[in-house]
Amino acid sequence: MALALKIPILFLCDEIKQATAGSEQHLSFLLRNLPRERLEVHFALLRGDEKLPAGFSPVEPAVLNFHSFRNPLEITRVRRSLRQMVRQRSIKVLHVFFRDSELLSSMANLFSLGCRRVLTRRSMGYEDRFWFRRRNRLSALFEAHYVVNSEAIKRHLISCEHVAPKRITVIFNPVNQDRLAEGRGGPSPSELGGIENGDLVVGIVANIRPVKDYETFLKAAARVADRVAEAKFLVIGSADDHYWKKLRPLIENAKLRSRIVFAGAVPNPMPFIRRFDVGVLSSTSEGLSNSLIEYAAAGVATVATDVGGNREIVEDGLTGFLVPAKAETMMADRIVDLLQNPEKRRAMGKRARASAQTKFAQEGILNQYLAFYESLA
Repeated sequence: MALALKIPILFLCDEIKQATAGSEQHLSFLLRNLPRERLEVHFALLRGDEKLPAGFSPVEPAVLNFHSFRNPLEITRVRRSLRQMVRQRSIKVLHVFFRDSELLSSMANLFSLGCRRVLTRRSMGYEDRFWFRRRNRLSALFEAHYVVNSEAIKRHLISCEHVAPKRITVIFNPVNQDRLAEGRGGPSPSELGGIENGDLVVGIVANIRPVKDYETFLKAAARVADRVAEAKFLVIGSADDHYWKKLRPLIENAKLRSRIVFAGAVPNPMPFIRRFDVGVLSSTSEGLSNSLIEYAAAGVATVATDVGGNREIVEDGLTGFLVPAKAETMMADRIVDLLQNPEKRRAMGKRARASAQTKFAQEGILNQYLAFYESLA
């Protein structure tokens, strides 16, 4: 029997600014784990002056050196380079990450070369301004397919960008098995900044920026501190300087000052998550949160805002609680409920882990991607 030919696929991304961010993590996951016996994987960046982090990709990226849409000659040069790459490598599927790559690939008319475009959407467009929405609509006019990581984003694409439902495929984020395995040891006491064994840890993994709504988290934490003497609060994530200054008065609250630990950005939050008694997410917008998936994988009960795809991870009353955005009183009440009822939170955490092992299993996610690419080639 003749062996099936491998499908040549090219991943195109604007640049890798923050390798630990959600979209970059997912791109790395695909580059590292897609089966090479079925796919011939290529990788290109529009911009990339620095070496990629170790382990990010086994495929060396081609760098197209694109910097601005204000330069027509540069647009023409990169369009030609992209078409040449697709033609020479017989690329059948182009999987695109981020806005500049979307627009440039739509301008390159790759369909005429027998190449199908796949666009990635992993947020609800919370920061899209008018120009970006127009650009998204322009991309949608071309025969592109979309991969999104939640049903909520699919509904958003249909209603806001007028994409036909048949062109949208939902594939969830996977549990990162490498991070899960590395996280079994747990952090040292010094890394936890004085959190002791008897403390009840309320944790959040989210970069400190406005969409994560740390005001609500900190206000809820102050209410919890009033009611649960053993409660401590652990924050994992890098901080936006301007937003951090805005939060300082809430952080300096006498109820929180000695009971909250900011660990900053860490390469792998799983050791810290395993120390959480309750995991929290206070965002005002989400696509499908990696943090919530990792809380579930670690068997941690969750209190999260009912936005975007959060309800596709958290089953309200079964694996955690969902509360409206900006509802600090309800958030505090739910956290206190879980802290004061250890059997309830352990049962919720156990159900969360079982759900994550089924719904977000890495092998299943890879099989879905492979079937999707094969349907296009």
